[in-house]
Parts: sequence; C-alpha cells; structure tokens
Amino acid sequence: MTAEPTLVVLLHGSGRNHRTLVENPSTNDTLKSASHVILMPEGGASWWIAPGYQEYVVELTEWVAQAFSIPPNRRGCGGWSMGAYGSVRLIQQYPHVFTSWTGILGLLDFPNPGYPERDNHVVPAVFGPPAQWPGLNPMSAADALRGKPLWFATGKGAFDYRMNQAFHKKLNSLGIKHTFKTLDGGHVFSAVAEALPEALRFHERVLGGARAH
Repeated sequence: MTAEPTLVVLLHGSGRNHRTLVENPSTNDTLKSASHVILMPEGGASWWIAPGYQEYVVELTEWVAQAFSIPPNRRGCGGWSMGAYGSVRLIQQYPHVFTSWTGILGLLDFPNPGYPERDNHVVPAVFGPPAQWPGLNPMSAADALRGKPLWFATGKGAFDYRMNQAFHKKLNSLGIKHTFKTLDGGHVFSAVAEALPEALRFHERVLGGARAH
C-alpha cells in the first residue's frame, strides 16, 4: 500500500531565493531524495512578514495541498535563517495550516536589542518602529507551538546561537517538547546543507507519507 503524500514548505534565508536549495549541489541531492512534496516560495527581502507575504505562503500551500489531496496533519514548514524566523512565525499564526516545524540557523529571539552586536542582527525596516518589535518576536508567541512537533538547529559559532539557546529554554519553561541540535561552525550555508537532511527526516517521521507522483 502506497503511503499518502506529505507537504513541506521551505522558506529561504536573506539574500537567497526560491532556487537556492535546487541550484546548490550540496542541497540538490537532499531535495531529490526527500519523500515529500516540497514547496519553496520566493520571499525576496520580506522576512516573510511584509504585508501580504504570510497570506501568500498560506494560499500557495493550500493550493498545492488541494492539488495533491494533502490534509493539514500531513503538512510541515521550515526554513533557514530569515526563513526559519518566517516559518516559525507562520506556524504560530496559522497552526491549522501546518503540523510540524523545523528551523536551521534561525533568528528565534528577534528582534531583540538586548543582545550585543556579535550575537544580533540589524533589524530591517520591514519590522517597523521598535514599539512593534516585541509582538514580532517568536518568543512572544511560543505557547502557540504547544503540541506541534518541533526541531531546530544552529552552529556553535553562529551569531544566532544565543537566540536559539533562549528559544530552547523558553520552550522548556513552557513544557513544550522539541528537539534542539547544535552543529559545529557558524551562520553559513554549509550548516544549512549539513542540517537539511535531518530536518526533512524529522518531518518524515512525524508526518509520514511519500512523495506524490
């Protein structure tokens, strides 16, 4: 009996695009061997929160899911860097659309001016004035992840390492089960290539299914 298909939406990082994982040899083979339908939208420099972008991703997800008859309990989302930030915000705000989440090199306690420069990132204009920043930080909506299968990883030398540690501690404080991995190296694409196979296997374990033909 052939397993039903699953869908994983992967959001790209800043300065990258929807074809980055396809065009890079270190990640192309991973995509080819994946058991999921994989959707990789184009997000530009939106941080996936610019007006209309979350709605665009959700609408695209629903369209693809309908085409392959994939229900919400067989859909996951994730991404790297900006895309990890955007995808965790997506599942927090649209928990009925996605079941699982994976993040690689994510800015998971952002925007947060409390971090020193070496552990932080310049806040793009799309985030608006500082008064809006707390409501856009994934930490503020961590409780929305309760009951969701979660996996995230970063490098020990990555500037976002402390943010990931803080997110890990926040989930622990809320009693939310999750898997947090640390890799060697920094906030570089090679870390994405290293972590992507395990991220996709995580979705496979919790969603099941097989690639649709």
